[in-house]
Amino acid sequence: MPRIDFARMRCPVARAMAILGERWAILVLREAFYGTTRFDAFERNLGIAPNILSARLSTLVRNGLLERVPVRGARHEYRLAAKGRDFFSAYVALKHWSDRWMTGPEGPVVRLLDAATGAEVVAPPLLGAGGAPLGPEDVRVVPGPGAGQGARRRFGGAEPGEAEPGADRRRADTPGGVNPRREQRATANRSPDRTAVRRSEAGSGAPEAGAAPEPPAGRVVAGMEGHRHG
Repeated sequence: MPRIDFARMRCPVARAMAILGERWAILVLREAFYGTTRFDAFERNLGIAPNILSARLSTLVRNGLLERVPVRGARHEYRLAAKGRDFFSAYVALKHWSDRWMTGPEGPVVRLLDAATGAEVVAPPLLGAGGAPLGPEDVRVVPGPGAGQGARRRFGGAEPGEAEPGADRRRADTPGGVNPRREQRATANRSPDRTAVRRSEAGSGAPEAGAAPEPPAGRVVAGMEGHRHG
């Protein structure tokens, strides 16, 4: 069976996976978010083979996520481009998902703190227009302007705001169309233990001895125990 080229698919997630689905790609971006710019620093912090690192950096530069900037002599630095910086919120969401579901009892290896306030940076929940949290069952998928015939056949031609034929199967048959599951999630998210803003104790975000120097103010890096984890 021929290999499928994700870059040629219409699905935006597939197109993103064509770049970021390569092994090490997101970890290279993680290092860029944490302030790494030099090839040798990427190699040291990741523990990656030089030839693989070179290939991943080239992919990220070619696709506009990083910029290769000449510095002193014949050296270069790899800096975040606008396209790469825009992935930061998605990276934070991925990190917090992993911290919640895949981290052991010892807790996260690193935390992300607001450099100005010291408050922990968290991925915001997905909310509806009324402020209630949204899950997959609360969302309708409709064709967008770039949809092909397959997507239009699968998802129909209804535009946002148009009623679907028949009753909405995702809403309870109650006055006002209240969705009990959404109400339960909203109540849970209003509880003190879910909504309290977690802040670090004074000085808790300082790097351990031997850690890489902190990046300039405004860079979100704190509590790091080693760049190989994230």
